[in-house]
Amino acid sequence: MDNNILLSVLIWLPIFVGIIFLFLKRYSSLLGLLNILFNFIIFLISIKLLFDFDNTITSFQFYSKTPWFQQLGINYEIGLDVFSVSLVLLNCFIGLIISLFNYSSNVYKHEKYIGLFLICIGITNGVFIALDAILFYIFFEILLVPMFLIIGRWGSELRIFAAIKFFHLHFFRFYIPINFFYLYISIYWFFQCRRLSKFIF
Repeated sequence: MDNNILLSVLIWLPIFVGIIFLFLKRYSSLLGLLNILFNFIIFLISIKLLFDFDNTITSFQFYSKTPWFQQLGINYEIGLDVFSVSLVLLNCFIGLIISLFNYSSNVYKHEKYIGLFLICIGITNGVFIALDAILFYIFFEILLVPMFLIIGRWGSELRIFAAIKFFHLHFFRFYIPINFFYLYISIYWFFQCRRLSKFIF
């Protein structure tokens, strides 16, 4: 399988599986094992991408672009550089470690928790892989939802307070899309992070 396809797998496989887990009625040890299995699979994919990554190339690798709204310059554009490939590997590794811990813990043995956890893994990969500013912002903001639910349901004694505070911190970041549209309207008329970085930096 091509590496650019594997990038999309890192995003959408855990999200898709996580959504399925959300609709299950009860937890079983099989679900815990499946959680470990899926995290192990995406961790192996991240290792493959790391070994296939060429450190001598400064541009984005495993690049893929699918038009979404061409009139607005918004695309499904993904790729990896030397920083993001490390972050994706770290995210997948942490996901595997947490899934192993969850299997041995009675507190987190819940199908909804596993589903939200897998969704978080996929969305976080999307944050690191996205090369379109709007795509990045979508992943970045949607991550709020599963994180809010996890903190509010399975957090510590002050979990409700922490969840509300977490939500407020995200709510006051409304200026981020305003900045994006400012770049789009008044400067360069595109949302491609690769091109924006060349002009801005």
